[in-house]
Amino acid sequence: GEGTTVPFTLYLLQNLRMNPATFFADAQPTWEHGIRFLWGPRREFYYTFLPQLAVKLRGLEQNSGFYFGDETQDVSDSSFWTAACARNKVFPKRADGWPDLAAMGQTAFHIENKKLVGYLEGPCLDLGVEIVDATVKDTVVDGDRVMALRLESGELVTADLFVDASGFRSELLGRALGEPFEDYSNVLFCDRAVIGGWPRTTEPIQPYTVAETMDAGWSWRIDHEHHVNRGYVYCSSAISDEQALEEFR
Repeated sequence: GEGTTVPFTLYLLQNLRMNPATFFADAQPTWEHGIRFLWGPRREFYYTFLPQLAVKLRGLEQNSGFYFGDETQDVSDSSFWTAACARNKVFPKRADGWPDLAAMGQTAFHIENKKLVGYLEGPCLDLGVEIVDATVKDTVVDGDRVMALRLESGELVTADLFVDASGFRSELLGRALGEPFEDYSNVLFCDRAVIGGWPRTTEPIQPYTVAETMDAGWSWRIDHEHHVNRGYVYCSSAISDEQALEEFR
């Protein structure tokens, strides 16, 4: 499961003009209004995708942040969206009782990658994109250029542009072109993760990503309609895999 940002919503539904009804039916996202941080002196802090402390609400003489005191004070009612998140609400109601989706462009999604990819294949096929599902056996290289991919069937696939999306295996960049791995461990301290989740029962769907401080990193929670994703990203030099798993559980 992934959490997106507002530009994803705008690009998908406005720039690409994807059909919202088909998208919601096939990709089955849930709404995300921001991040709920569980760390620091406050009990919680909601970081939404809209201004909250820097906005002047109707009837107030100052920006809303002016009315809050020290760093331990609850600021969850500093804007409509933070107040909605604090109560697990998504949209205001219209006069006819239906949700007011006029604010849809100001929100984001929780979405499962497999469902999103499955949905996107449909519009691609409709536009004439050819999708080949095959295993790459080796790579044909000329100097510092990838010229073709040889599939297990023996077929050679040529292209003007290849994108290496093979992850840690680095099939084209690492194995074929010999590009060295750049280590960022001196600035990216959290380098391992343990993940889990559970089927949703009766708990409400939370319209935000949870980011919670842990002993050696942070833990996330992303809500889907039928499943809750949970994980712990940690620093392996500060805690063992076994200790991280125990703390996570």
